Amino acid sequence: MMKKLMLVAALLCVVFLYGVYTIFGSTPFLRKSYFVEAWWAKNNIHCQHASLSSKNILEKVISDYGSLSNQLIYFKKNGTIESCVSGFHVDDDTRFRYASLTKVITAAFFLENEKLGLINREDYLQQYIKLENSADERIHKIQLFNLLTHTSGFDRTKSNDPIIQEGKSWCPDHLEKLGNIRLDYASNTKYSYDNRNYCILGAVLAKKIGQPFNVILNDYLALHHFNHIKFIDGPFMQDEVNYDFRFEEYYFPSYTQKYDFYAMQSAAGLSGSAKDYARLIHYFIDQRKLPLTQTVLEITDTAKITHTLSIGLQQITTSKGEVISYHFGALPASRSMLIIRGNGDILVWTGNGVPENKNNTDSTLLKYIIDNF
Repeated sequence: MMKKLMLVAALLCVVFLYGVYTIFGSTPFLRKSYFVEAWWAKNNIHCQHASLSSKNILEKVISDYGSLSNQLIYFKKNGTIESCVSGFHVDDDTRFRYASLTKVITAAFFLENEKLGLINREDYLQQYIKLENSADERIHKIQLFNLLTHTSGFDRTKSNDPIIQEGKSWCPDHLEKLGNIRLDYASNTKYSYDNRNYCILGAVLAKKIGQPFNVILNDYLALHHFNHIKFIDGPFMQDEVNYDFRFEEYYFPSYTQKYDFYAMQSAAGLSGSAKDYARLIHYFIDQRKLPLTQTVLEITDTAKITHTLSIGLQQITTSKGEVISYHFGALPASRSMLIIRGNGDILVWTGNGVPENKNNTDSTLLKYIIDNF
């Protein structure tokens, strides 16, 4: 009798859930069910040689940042690695989209070529792109340094940033169209994060070396045994995590058919695991001695907030006097973060979702990590 009652109760539960799903649709249903999945994910975090702080960070991410599948890598300067993962079929090698963390790799690749004497941050953009009869003469004053530090004068809040928009972009193959563009500000006057800077930078590197950007960077990665890091062409790869779009307001998995991923290569086009990424950043800093975390500029943005910058990274100083270098990455249903501590330790997080509460920003997560690690 008891078994029959349990069976009837189970069937009624299934009918009820199916009814809610049918009436309200899949997205609202999944949003309401997130807390159940989050409970499971928090109780199935798997760590290797990790401190309690690493586990606590992932629990925070799962609870407040809409990401059930995650990788968190803490790569210490001495080479030891702490690792935590969460989510179905997620391990240290699962592929995530790095999104704008790609920019840090592009910046490091620039520094590598600068170290070899092939290019210089003080070079003017017009040395590589010949523009005649420009609509804005200020464009001739842009230096490569400005592209590296987002101080070129492009502002995606004021003019169209075509790199992450639907449809074909003029960058990187038709840079002559820069002649038709007016800058939002004169270079060297304001900080304004914009993908055009790194698309153009990738095109300059390609022009200088004489091969497409994806070819020269792939060759570099292969030469130094980082073969698992790959460019994305749009569709999700077989070894890639499943992304969770339930809290996205405008995007669906179909975005992969609409974005110009070729244009995104040097700005947001790479993928791999958090471990791959941490190893590569460690290689750049520890073995190649590239000055990724060297402070190069302090400048205000349009809101008169001061930004401290290195090549490819922002920096803050903690209450204890430690300089933290960091960068965020974001694509639809995908978030990532790089933190480089003052002592050289590296933390990388990759996740498969976005927060339901829009007040839970990248900056609030950065503060939580810094305060609790």
